[in-house]
Amino acid sequence: MRAPRSGRDYPRTNTEFYATLSSPADAAGWIDRLRWEGGFTCPECSGMEHWPLAAGGRRCKGCRHRIALLAGTPFHRARVPAPAVLEAAWLMTEPNSVANASSLTRNAAINRENAWTVMHKFREVMHRDMCSVQLRGIVEVDEVFVGGKPRKRGTAQRGRGTAKYSVVVLAERRKGERVIVRRVRNIRATTLLAVVRSHVAPGATIRIDANPSYGGLAAMGYRHTSYNMSALPLPAHRYLLVVHAVSSNAKRWLTQALHRTPSGKHLDYYLAEFAFRCNRRTARQRGLSFYRLLEATLQ
Repeated sequence: MRAPRSGRDYPRTNTEFYATLSSPADAAGWIDRLRWEGGFTCPECSGMEHWPLAAGGRRCKGCRHRIALLAGTPFHRARVPAPAVLEAAWLMTEPNSVANASSLTRNAAINRENAWTVMHKFREVMHRDMCSVQLRGIVEVDEVFVGGKPRKRGTAQRGRGTAKYSVVVLAERRKGERVIVRRVRNIRATTLLAVVRSHVAPGATIRIDANPSYGGLAAMGYRHTSYNMSALPLPAHRYLLVVHAVSSNAKRWLTQALHRTPSGKHLDYYLAEFAFRCNRRTARQRGLSFYRLLEATLQ
């Protein structure tokens, strides 16, 4: 499969996006080409001969089965127009802004419920892709607690006894580092080691604080360096620079995006969106991130 080219396969700027993909016909045609770029195969009879449909999608010549433009994708039966799907993806790949349902409601002229649904479908794809990533080289790992302030002053417990959500942050320490941000049920050894095993490639070097829950890393075949922060002369962020910066930015981004902490069932997906944005913050072309997100969603 050929590599996508800017200006031909995806827009480079806001001007190009709104000039080429904002109308229903152009948006449907673009999605149609991307979805069946590798060739059409009927899901019913496996036939490859088809007729294009005026509203987007295909009709099989063999069994006459009709495949709607977004059928079989996360947007199946979502009742959203094709321009709104592309608008949501374009907003969510903006590197220096926070996209939310209100922005999509204004730009795509759909109601807030549908706008939130479209954006959350993309977050589910981001979460699925993040769960398959493995980090290499030097990897910093730390835990952070995410949640709002208590209603009554003085009732919150700080540290590992808090009632806030527990989140594990993993970050490569190199140029263009990738990050993973995942909510976990607890910070016991079995939970933390399982996250490390899932997301850190064998042979990597792990940098951690003195949390005894990571005591099994050597038995798992990882080299690791542990820092006892209370015994060191400099602040903790001087030793685990990247992971502390990512943790701080994640909390700030959640505040800017939602003005609150989402519920546990949605927090995973918002954290995945933050990781997606963070991992592509140095991309030369915003349009390429837009293309890759839709490619992972539609194909």
